[in-house]
Amino acid sequence: MRHLIALLFSFCLCGTALSASDPPSQALTKQAHGLHHQTTNSVEPPTDKQRGTESIPLFVKIVSPSDQKNFDDIGKNHNNESTHEWWGSPEWWLVILTGALVLATLVLAFVTYWLWSATKKLAHDAQKSSERQSSLERPWLFIEAVRVVRREGAPIQPEIPNNWYVSFMWKNIGRSPALIEDCIFKIENKDSLPEIPDYAHARKLCCPSTVAAEIEFETSQVGPSPEKGVKDGRSLNLTVYGKLTYKELNGTQHHTGFAIDVSPHLPAFSANECKSYEYYD
Repeated sequence: MRHLIALLFSFCLCGTALSASDPPSQALTKQAHGLHHQTTNSVEPPTDKQRGTESIPLFVKIVSPSDQKNFDDIGKNHNNESTHEWWGSPEWWLVILTGALVLATLVLAFVTYWLWSATKKLAHDAQKSSERQSSLERPWLFIEAVRVVRREGAPIQPEIPNNWYVSFMWKNIGRSPALIEDCIFKIENKDSLPEIPDYAHARKLCCPSTVAAEIEFETSQVGPSPEKGVKDGRSLNLTVYGKLTYKELNGTQHHTGFAIDVSPHLPAFSANECKSYEYYD
């Protein structure tokens, strides 16, 4: 009886295990059914005639809960080992490739900015060099000398105030020819000059229309009228000021301002103290 109970218990465990994993085959099902039918119908020991046709008994290994836990731990460790191998995961490779792409983009942005800065600096330096070269090659017109003569000639008569003529010697000290537009002047009382030169109603000096490089030229002679050099019976200190306007061959316009104080009694002159009257561009 005890053997029968053990056999039934083993059969139950075997059925539970097989149903939990794979469905039992047809042969095993028939064998178990036959065994169950044999045990329920008779508990007598088999005879010698029956032993020759007996089926091979079914052996089932009963796994204890501790062994099952060990098997679960082994499976978990195997899964953890597979998880720890990051190079086998496509997600990690995707992260690595994305990071490499971001790094390459940053490097490309830095190189692009560096090239842009270098190009901008090169263009700025080229522009400054071109401006310096243009300033060297352009015409520059300045007064080289001033000629003051008395109208009465020699011998002079100092008692006649402001009886003189004045002309200006100009020179192109640049490296290219100049196109002269005009040269204007005014003769005014030195003591009543404004701080900023006023060229309204100015007269023109005669001068050539073109001047080559390193060439000098002289303007026409001009002088004050007799009544302009005297006020209330007293001679005045007169100032001759004006400006020369000329252009480069490319049409760029330039100016040179000038101002001198002429002696009322002698053929002599001096530079005017007001610096706003003397300039160039």
